[in-house]
Parts: sequence; C-alpha cells; structure tokens
Amino acid sequence: MKISLLIVTLHLSLLSIHQCFARGSNDGDLQFTKSVYRQTGFEEPFKSLYIEKLVLKKSAAIGKTQVLRINRALEERYASVYAEARSCHEPEFRHPWSYRFLHQKIYSAHGVLGIVFDFQAVCGGVPYFGKAVKNFSIRTGEAISSRQIVKKYAPWLFEAGAVAKGSLLVLGEDAAEILIEQNGHLLTPDLKEFCSFHFKTTAFHILIRNERLFLMPLFQRPYSACQKEYPIRR
Repeated sequence: MKISLLIVTLHLSLLSIHQCFARGSNDGDLQFTKSVYRQTGFEEPFKSLYIEKLVLKKSAAIGKTQVLRINRALEERYASVYAEARSCHEPEFRHPWSYRFLHQKIYSAHGVLGIVFDFQAVCGGVPYFGKAVKNFSIRTGEAISSRQIVKKYAPWLFEAGAVAKGSLLVLGEDAAEILIEQNGHLLTPDLKEFCSFHFKTTAFHILIRNERLFLMPLFQRPYSACQKEYPIRR
C-alpha cells in the first residue's frame, strides 16, 4: 500500500512538470535551458519514466569550450541514468516501477560549478530516493573529484581519516565526529546519537555553496532527519 501511494505521488509530480518541455533560466550569470531527455508512460502511473536534461549556454560566467565539455559530461550522465531507469522495468515480473530524475539547483562559487540532481524511483517494487552532485571547474570545464575539492577547502578531513572515492567522500569515525561537532546547530542531542553510525559508514556528496564546503550524506529513503547539507569549517 505504501509503495502504491508512493508511485501515485511520483506520478502526480511528473504530471506537474509534463508541460514544461523546454524553458530557459539563469542562476546569477549562468544561463541554461531545461528540456525532456526521456519520458514515457504518463497514461500508466505505475509504469513511468521522466529524465530532465539541462544544457548550459555560453555566458559571461563561463566560456564556450568549458560549456561544451560540461554538456558532453552531462549527456553521458543522462545516458547512464536512462540505462539505469530502464533496468527498473522487469517485464517478466508485475512489479510497479517509476523513475524521475531532475536538476534541483546549480551553484557557482570559487571557480567550481556544482549541479545538484534529485531522483526518485521505484525499482522492482522497492522505493529509492536521493540526491547527487556533479562538480566542474569553471576555468576548464573538466569534472572535479571529491579529492581535489576537499584537498583545497578542508584538507584536515583527510588527516582525520576521510577517504575520497570518485565524486564521493567517506568520512570514517574521526572525521564524522568532527562533522557532528561542527554542526550542533543542525543536530539535536538525540539526532547526534541517531545519525552518528550512518555518518561514520555512509558516503557523502560534496558541494561548494556560499563560499563554504558542504557535505550531503547518501540516503535511500525520503525525509530522514539526518538528510541535510552540513557545512564544514576550514
């Protein structure tokens, strides 16, 4: 029953953006358009797919060569997401399925362009939720790894035992304790205890926002009290 209600909710969310096939926008000096990369199944709420596509444009904030590189990387990401979304549908089984992939926000700070993705899916009758971040250099247009960003903005995390894994960062016990200590304003005493184990074992997305480094823990269920953006001091 809960899964059925979840998929109906996802279906209504998709309908709300169904008519927005192409639109332009800007985030500060950044310019971009959003359109539909793939969509299916609006007439079947239990069999639906919606993948949004973002295309950056040359602007005062970023040059043509850099834009081309970033858009190429994003195109590869959409192809990967589409392949993953299609795997949610298993014709031999009658499981409900749905997949939604959107762009939530674009941040630009200290020469880093961060694109935050939001996805909600039901694969094999099992719900999945989450966010992902892709970071690029505004100067070169190349993707930036978590190691590069953390080394520049919070190298002490590595000294505390954190390990970079591609675009993600695994804190471990000591670095997680420091994150909790620095974010007492976001975590009540009960939440500190509740979130502690997860922070020490999960991976984090990283983001530069408002001239600060933020960490976002991975989750596969919505509305967790621990699922926030945590600022890290230098």
